[in-house]
Amino acid sequence: MVNLNELEGYKLLELLHNEWDKRVVGEILAREILFAIGFGGSLCLNSQKTSNNLIVNSKSGAGKDYVTTEVLNIIPGPEERWIKRTRITKTAFTYWHSSIKEPDWTWNGKIFYGEDMNSEVLNSDVFKVMCSGGSHSTIVKDQVAVNLKINGKPSIIITAAKAVLTDELLRRFAVLNLNESKEQDDMIIDFQSKIATLDKKPEYNESIMVSLTSLKQVNVLIDFAEKFGKVFKDMNANVIVRTSYNRFIDLIKFSAVIFQNQRTWLDEKTIFANSEDYDKAVDWFVHLFKNQCLLPITKDQEKLLQIINTMQQATVTEIISEATFASRSWIYLNLNLLTEKGFLEKTRIADESEYSKKKIDSYTVPNKAKLKIPYWGELE
Repeated sequence: MVNLNELEGYKLLELLHNEWDKRVVGEILAREILFAIGFGGSLCLNSQKTSNNLIVNSKSGAGKDYVTTEVLNIIPGPEERWIKRTRITKTAFTYWHSSIKEPDWTWNGKIFYGEDMNSEVLNSDVFKVMCSGGSHSTIVKDQVAVNLKINGKPSIIITAAKAVLTDELLRRFAVLNLNESKEQDDMIIDFQSKIATLDKKPEYNESIMVSLTSLKQVNVLIDFAEKFGKVFKDMNANVIVRTSYNRFIDLIKFSAVIFQNQRTWLDEKTIFANSEDYDKAVDWFVHLFKNQCLLPITKDQEKLLQIINTMQQATVTEIISEATFASRSWIYLNLNLLTEKGFLEKTRIADESEYSKKKIDSYTVPNKAKLKIPYWGELE
């Protein structure tokens, strides 16, 4: 069995990447984020309830379900530590492992992975309560009110391609976009050709998988937090900075949880994060958010912004003619959402069509700097 106590620095992640390379091409930071928020988040006792929620968003066929499953497959289980469902109803969490039938069962320390969940489930009241760490529901059964308690809160990872992600949902989830480049396509084709020459799918090292079970649920203290708070104060990212800052802090904690055998322990349940955890959180946070608005956006929203930016200034009609990947109703909805979030600026201009005297909406992408957070050495 691999001795995790002997793995210094980032050697554990290097070890895991060597395993993931057997089944996943590229997506280096995406792998780490999935593992950190899923596994690290499930073991962190003092993180915010929504910090271990993640949406993996990419177009159909981009491999989001495959990548997510293979990253999680390194975690022993699945049913013991992580639970995957390809279909679930919006009320399932009310009855699933309810405290009445299973009083000793808890979601704490576990990961729930919902594959390609639809908008109805994602935006349902029960699911939103579950994502926020709420625990009580009242239902009517046989004309009698019954109180049900949901024990604990798991890390929640879901994949979604075309689901409508409302602002309310996005406040509870970080969004991870996968690589959809031509270079990634070519790498996957080469990898699939290589796998085709083998008689079976490569197996993960069982010794490494078993070793991960030795990691404990712990509290994490960040005794240097005051050193980086000013970075977020200077962003002027409106009220969302409060949620985003907590998420950044918790990414530091998730890193420390993963590397707990290399961290200083205060007592048997508490460890200290260090500068390596801070630097790793910078990599993950910038990859997730990318922009100084500190707001998550989907892959299709990002594509819409790129189209408008290329056109410099575009009317709705011009945008619809170029954004052939989306429906007219989707474009109208997301133009409004992206304008509200500050990703777009809307102005009224004269309609240049013949005989028209009316004014129409025109959109531009403001020149906002990419998100940059200093690494530890730059802070010092």
